[in-house]
Amino acid sequence: MKETYDADIVQIYYKVTVRTGEHWDDIDLEDERKIFPELLSWFGSTWFARNFPHNEGDLPKGVEPGQHFLTWDKKKGICLCVGYYIDQNIIYDTEDFKETLAKIIDDAEGQFSDGWGESLEQRDFKVGRTRYSPQAQSNVIAIVAPVACYENFMVKWKSVNEIEHTDWMLCYGNDAFNICFNKASHEKKPQENKYFGIGKEEIFKFIEKNKKHFFIAR
Repeated sequence: MKETYDADIVQIYYKVTVRTGEHWDDIDLEDERKIFPELLSWFGSTWFARNFPHNEGDLPKGVEPGQHFLTWDKKKGICLCVGYYIDQNIIYDTEDFKETLAKIIDDAEGQFSDGWGESLEQRDFKVGRTRYSPQAQSNVIAIVAPVACYENFMVKWKSVNEIEHTDWMLCYGNDAFNICFNKASHEKKPQENKYFGIGKEEIFKFIEKNKKHFFIAR
């Protein structure tokens, strides 16, 4: 019987380069933007859109496949977003979470060079008369995880090494939303409830220091 556990979806964004020309050179960010709609249309009808980039059996214990899709980042260009359902016990244990992510990314490197990604780069699509070939890279653009009990309220890190205190950043009751977006409400709460924040002073200070990592997903 398959083990059951409470899981949250964690997304890892990987860079996708696109090549063209006689020597299959990488195109720049502006050209990526121009051909992105055609790439989306082509990708959506392919085997790659229907099949997860990893073999499920190769994922670490406590991790299951989620969704994957191409998306656009205004600074990095075309990205492959891959979602993983990860056991909450792993997510809230910072070191366990980082080790699990490292294993996922290591497997992605193998898949992108020899498996799913190797097949992808052997395909091409046309824009006008020009042929382009996409290539998934294992270098991570971002790691995104949800904050407990908030809809669309997320934390983003640029790398595994940047991750600290997931037990504070993602936990229920950290009042991160108010600390980030409604400071007056956060400061008023102790007046309304004398028990508010007792034992959480260090957590609140940490959230304040790391506000740059929080965002609302649109």
